[in-house]
Order: sequence, then structure tokens, then C-alpha cells
Amino acid sequence: MSNIIYIDKADSSNTLALELTSKEHVPEFSIIWVGHQTRGRGQSNKKWLSHRNKNITMTAIIYPSFLTAERWFYLSKMSALATHKLISSFCNKVYIKWPNDIYVNHKKISGILIENRIQQQHITTSVIGVGINVNQQRFPKNIPNPTSLFTETHRKYDLKSLIIQWQQYFIDYYQWLKEGKFRHIDEHYHQHLYMKNQTVQLKVKNKGVFTGKIMEVTPMGQLKIESNEMVRLLHVGEVEWM
Repeated sequence: MSNIIYIDKADSSNTLALELTSKEHVPEFSIIWVGHQTRGRGQSNKKWLSHRNKNITMTAIIYPSFLTAERWFYLSKMSALATHKLISSFCNKVYIKWPNDIYVNHKKISGILIENRIQQQHITTSVIGVGINVNQQRFPKNIPNPTSLFTETHRKYDLKSLIIQWQQYFIDYYQWLKEGKFRHIDEHYHQHLYMKNQTVQLKVKNKGVFTGKIMEVTPMGQLKIESNEMVRLLHVGEVEWM
């Protein structure tokens, strides 16, 4: 399985994937790989900046009609696991940082952006955008904590080979999802959850900063925090890490 579609330049791989799937049927597990994104997007309308042909900026296309909309975060979990497994092939101390990042040694190496089409409470199409810093050596100063495979390992990588490797991991975890192995996905996800069982400071929109211990991520994608002997559930998009 490969079916990798390379585009030299585009606004973003997710935008392109959404446009393609609205016009025609693109085979499942196809990957749109863009060499240079001019308007790369991240979570919460943030930009994803990447040097031309230095990093992976891609989007995988799937049709998980078996999955109800309320369980959409399992797409994030299994995509994060595939990305974690790839990066762990080359680096140590790799973690999944809720909700959508991969960290190496407390530095961000990857981000994930998932966009879904929903019909009758089921997800008919999902485009899963993944950005991985690979061969880039220098980053803009306004990015607080970036890293790359090159920075961590001092070697360069063939991008297509990494994409093919990631695609296979992605298909394997997606099969777990199709088989309803939600508990397996949760267990593997929480094994690698960034700062699990540790105390962190978080800023919640309109509620200020508070301190709490990370417990887990629920099946609905909420971050479960223990704070002042109380359990709080925080939603994607309302939290900023301090």
C-alpha cells in the first residue's frame, strides 16, 4: 500500500484533500503529500510553518463510516500512535501531548489536524493532516520549542520512505479501530501520554490559570485533571499549556 500523491506546492494538504474528496472518490489510505505549504494549518487556527521539502506535510484520507461522531477523538489517538511509533524508531523520550502534538524531550516535533465530514451522526470522510519536522535545522524565533529528527539524531532522512513507514503504522492502528479495540488504543495512548500523573499548569479560556495532575484522556477527547481533590474535564480548544 502506498498511493502517495505528491504536490509540489499548495495552500495546505488538508485543504487539498477536502477539495479532492468532495469532487471524486479518492482511495482509502491515500496520502496527499505537499512539498511546500503556503498556508499550513494547525489546531485552533494556528499556522504550521515548514521549510520547502525539508519536512513532512501530508494528509491521509479515510472513510470511517463505522465510527460515530462522538468517538471522533479515537481518530486523533490512533493517528498520534502511528506518528509516535514512527518517531520512536529514531528518538528516545517521545510523547503524545494532548490534544494533537508529538514531543521529543519536551520539544515539539509533530502536530496533527483532523477534519471530518459527518452524516447521520457517523463520520463519512476524515482527512488527517500530519506535520513532522524532519530535516529542518533552523526555526523562526517566535516558535517556542521546536525540534526535528535531524536536530535530535544529526542525520538526514528520505521523506518518502518515512511517509510509507508512517502509512503502514497508520493502517495497523486503523484496523484496531475497525475491530472496536478501543481499550487497546486507550492503553497504548496513555502509555505515551505527555506529563501523565504529573502536575502541570494550564490556562483555561475565561477561567484563568490553575494547577492540576494529568490523569488521562477520555474516549470523548477530554483531558481529565485532578485539581484540589476535584476532577475536571477540559475540552479540546479551551486549554493553553503554560
